[in-house]
Amino acid sequence: MAKKSLSRSPGSLILEILIAILIVVVILAILTPKKKWEDQESEQAFCRQRMENVYFATRFYNKVTNSHSGNLTEMLQFAEVESITVNPPGFKMDRLTRSDSGIDSFQVEYYDPYGLFNHYQREIKFFFPDQSKKDSLVLEIVPKPEYSFAPVTRYYFSSDVPISVKNDDRGVKGCFTMVGAQGELNGIQVLGDPVRVPAAKYIYNVDYNDIYKCPTTNTPFKTELNVKLAITAGMNAVVSKDTSMKLLSKSDLLASIVVFRMLKKVDALAKRELLTNKTFEKIEDSLITLRNNTFLDSISASLKSEGFNALAAAIYDSTLEERPLNDEKQIKRWDEIRDASYELMNQMKSDSTTLAIINGIVNKLSDNLVTEKFSAELEAVEASGAITVTERGFINTTIDSIDFYSNPKLIAGNLFKAHKDSVTMAKVNCPRVADMLAKFRFTESYLVTKIDTTGLTIACPIEGVYSESNQSLLNRIFRVKGAKNHGKVENGDLSWSDKR
Repeated sequence: MAKKSLSRSPGSLILEILIAILIVVVILAILTPKKKWEDQESEQAFCRQRMENVYFATRFYNKVTNSHSGNLTEMLQFAEVESITVNPPGFKMDRLTRSDSGIDSFQVEYYDPYGLFNHYQREIKFFFPDQSKKDSLVLEIVPKPEYSFAPVTRYYFSSDVPISVKNDDRGVKGCFTMVGAQGELNGIQVLGDPVRVPAAKYIYNVDYNDIYKCPTTNTPFKTELNVKLAITAGMNAVVSKDTSMKLLSKSDLLASIVVFRMLKKVDALAKRELLTNKTFEKIEDSLITLRNNTFLDSISASLKSEGFNALAAAIYDSTLEERPLNDEKQIKRWDEIRDASYELMNQMKSDSTTLAIINGIVNKLSDNLVTEKFSAELEAVEASGAITVTERGFINTTIDSIDFYSNPKLIAGNLFKAHKDSVTMAKVNCPRVADMLAKFRFTESYLVTKIDTTGLTIACPIEGVYSESNQSLLNRIFRVKGAKNHGKVENGDLSWSDKR
């Protein structure tokens, strides 16, 4: 019987090869960008870690030298040559049972004295010196392998009964060690001995080789020294005919500031006088007394018409000592009338209409006092022949911006603000005030009076979008958008985090 032979046409073979190639292309089109995105995320996280650790170095530099530096190399080298004292960690105990219950139970955690990050293993290590009895327990705060030099602190528990212990990891809430016994627990903490090591071994939580570089660009971080500028704006005016000096009346800005300050001063004086004289209380007492007397007068007239003349006179006596009554019924009625009188007076103290009347009277008195005192202040200013206005403020910026913020016009704009409210403007335009202002000429000064360094900004060097210049063929074919700026650390604040 003849054998059958199978053969493929050349076109079919080429089609299969094309399909295989397309499958490979599709896989690469998926995996190559995915790998690049993963690399970018990893580099971003690593870059941020490095920037934060550089901040740790600047913090150490500031703590030791009590100063800040804009030279990143200097501060990183300082951490390598200077030493730091590594203090031991400590236990924190929270009692879970009453001390008089006869049963002791504790929730135990620990603290790392460094504070910025943890040098110790998450779980507290524990063991029983005698496994058969378990009546003594040792807790240990053990350092991570990379900080093996760090001191170890131990806590020794003992009891007359077996001790139970377990670790309870609650995720972001922390990891706790639960210790308890059906009896009394005795304990003592033994701190490890402090050690002295090169600062760079302790203050970082990443490898500090190339710590100053962004891992994406392999170029140094950008740094800016942050400063706090104390700025002062001053105006001194004197009665003068020196034409080289400017007239105060010609400066709407300074005239409004001078008048506003005078109004503010006399308003405070008027309020103080009203408060000292207890004007509000006196007016309130007068109104309440007047209203109460009117009420009692109407009751008195009614009582007289009923023939109760003695009671009509007695209702004005709050104690019945001056006008005693012998009739029990009249005494009871007197009590009712006095209660109604007291209730009326108490109601008036919280009555909105009464309060409005009192405030209206007080405000009128205040306005009169302000007018009187403002006139006196004008005379005092003219008599002194001098007016001084000084405003101070602060600007937080970077050291290379000091010249910009030292500009007199900028300082004047920051500190001298015109007062355009109706009260001030009415006084500025008053002929009496205008006449006073026209007698004064002034000089100005706008200065940076003090510069304090406040910290350092450490920023990723990427501007816009960064793409590698020497990419592999696959990365050039399956191109993805380049890496963006990874953020900055400014005076310890992380731009990518809501909290430190």
